[in-house]
Amino acid sequence: MTDINIIDNIFAEADIKNLHSLFMAQPFTYGEADRDDTPPTGFVQEITDPGMVNYFALNINKYFDNLKPDKIYRSYVNLFSAREIPYFHIDGVDTITCLFYINPNYDIDEGGETQFIVDNKIVGVAPKAGRAVVFNGSIMHRATSYRSFPRLTVAIKYNI
Repeated sequence: MTDINIIDNIFAEADIKNLHSLFMAQPFTYGEADRDDTPPTGFVQEITDPGMVNYFALNINKYFDNLKPDKIYRSYVNLFSAREIPYFHIDGVDTITCLFYINPNYDIDEGGETQFIVDNKIVGVAPKAGRAVVFNGSIMHRATSYRSFPRLTVAIKYNI
């Protein structure tokens, strides 16, 4: 696995719409601070249903043999409101993070990419519906919000 891996079409269009509707119908709590020196941003919904966690884990395990469900230490949904500005952060030095983009539509003018700091440059991954991005949690990164509507991603974090 390289440091940042992109997998497209990990879910069918109907699955994306169902996941989006399912998570939007559940309660969120006010967000988390990205670092000790930043205020909280966004909203979070923990995924506690083992079947749902397994659903995401099995879909990503098709591509990465070392990402086994027993290595998952956290699974949750991030929601960022339109025009919210999250902060750069790392997820941990012994972490692999997998983000699933579950907003049904994507328009480049809406924003919403995940930005990474790579060789002192900002590199963005577009939040294409059905895409997953898997990366080393020690890479500095942040979400960016959409211009007009909430941005949802499912995050699965693995110990390595």
